[in-house]
Amino acid sequence: MKQKIRVAVIHKKSYNYFQPDHHDRTTYDFFVTRLKTNSNLEMSYFPTEKSFDVDKLKGRFDIILLTNNDIDATPDELIGIEKLEIPIISRTGDSHYAKLHKQIENHKKWKIDYYFGVIPDSYFHKYYPKDFKYREIIFGLEPRLYQNLKPYNERRSSGFSVVWNK
Repeated sequence: MKQKIRVAVIHKKSYNYFQPDHHDRTTYDFFVTRLKTNSNLEMSYFPTEKSFDVDKLKGRFDIILLTNNDIDATPDELIGIEKLEIPIISRTGDSHYAKLHKQIENHKKWKIDYYFGVIPDSYFHKYYPKDFKYREIIFGLEPRLYQNLKPYNERRSSGFSVVWNK
């Protein structure tokens, strides 16, 4: 029997995109809904705020997954991270904000080994150093969200269709 990869997801409780009622559900659906359905993964979630002591993860997990490489999503401080021997993977958001939000500084601070996101590799590396490892992974297209939809013609308002039919 194949052993599951044990994943520790560390995130801020208050992370806007991780709230189930937030208007942009792609992050929540990927991390909370979709990853749990992968039979190769054993997911554990660690919601926190300002700091998190990673020593409690030692020997229990194969990877640490950060929901974003910014302090809006990840605790400001990951206590003991410099001694931890677990690979750290982080999703990245809009690369053009990397310098503004000091996300490049978080690379060393949080010992991030790999990044992933929905943007092309070339766009990521336009703003991040070339030696940062990155993989484009398309997520957010949950088939269940597109079931039982009304056809477009039934959803659009009559006022809107008048504008487009001129």
